[in-house]
Amino acid sequence: MSKQSRKVLLGAATLAAAVMIGGPNANAATDDVQIEARIIAAIAIASNQALDFGTMSMDGPGTGTLTINPDGSNAAPTGDINLIGGTAPGLFTVTAAEDVPFEVTAPASVSITRTDGPETMVINNFRLGTVADAAGAATLTASHTTAPLAVQYAIGGRLNAGAAQAAGIYQGVVTLNAVYQ
Repeated sequence: MSKQSRKVLLGAATLAAAVMIGGPNANAATDDVQIEARIIAAIAIASNQALDFGTMSMDGPGTGTLTINPDGSNAAPTGDINLIGGTAPGLFTVTAAEDVPFEVTAPASVSITRTDGPETMVINNFRLGTVADAAGAATLTASHTTAPLAVQYAIGGRLNAGAAQAAGIYQGVVTLNAVYQ
């Protein structure tokens, strides 16, 4: 073995020994960190009653609106709409985990279509709230702090009838989204 080979071998052995014993200033500590995860029940939303704008007539060639509030009260119809009756807010139940805030939203508008034709009407200005809430809000934010964790809420909105709206039954759906915050 050459002199240079012995120096390389001796240097490598010294380095390996220093690493194994930690050197003169080596100091190490360890500790355990706890790990935790909480899984909550998925949020659910279920329809209980249709948002029903009732029976009305168009008493002229113009347009009109009809608003139903979450508490079931109606704003006076506007334009050529003559409300005959039978209105009701839509009802839905939200089932959520205890003490976890959530939000329910509706789209800005939807169209309903006459069952016997292509005519439509727009429903917009959706309002969400409790069944005692006359005004409601565009977004419902809540948290169920105690049982029951399934609570009923209401939805209202504004129906917009077009000029000389065709007679018939109009149907459609509004999709509500419920998400944890």
